[in-house]
Amino acid sequence: MGDGRAQQLFEDYNQWRDHTNHVQQMRQRHPMQRLKAKPDRLQIFEQLITWCDGQGIPPRLWLYSLFQTRRWLFAPPLKHLLSTKNHLPRYKELSNTQAYQDILRTERKVEVTYDPNRDTSGTTEALKRRYLARGDAAGCMAAVDATLGYHPKSDVCVPCACAVACEKKLVASAPFDIMALRRGELASTEAKKQAQFAYAYGSR
Repeated sequence: MGDGRAQQLFEDYNQWRDHTNHVQQMRQRHPMQRLKAKPDRLQIFEQLITWCDGQGIPPRLWLYSLFQTRRWLFAPPLKHLLSTKNHLPRYKELSNTQAYQDILRTERKVEVTYDPNRDTSGTTEALKRRYLARGDAAGCMAAVDATLGYHPKSDVCVPCACAVACEKKLVASAPFDIMALRRGELASTEAKKQAQFAYAYGSR
């Protein structure tokens, strides 16, 4: 698509696929690569956008709903993205879009300036909520590469049973005062200076 929506939708699919239980479990056993944006794959998303536009449905919300109705256990197969007869009634009944709204708000707010060391995001918050729903706080803490660890401004992290342990683990791994950065007490530029100093003088 000329407006890049197919590429955006493909990136959404890859990102949300990363957070499904299936992919996370598989990656514990062996590396799994993200899907590559091949022309035939992008064409599927172009067709999906055309259909959604005709129905007055936001394509990104439709794609999100396919993951949501599968309870994030696995990604919808690409060949099933246009299987509308079965899913359309479920889409119309979709009520829990909090994580999707968080994603959009975060994108609007920090589209250019997002810093994963500093900021929360709709995607990571949604992933943490899924761990919380499963009662798997330890799993959330172990998946720090995806969840980005404890954040003092996260509604999920603060009441978590593993909050203290997760914070200690994150602090020990960072070459700068990551909690001060996340609380808004340290600028990103200063954090970078601390990291450079730590690496230069061998404290990391």
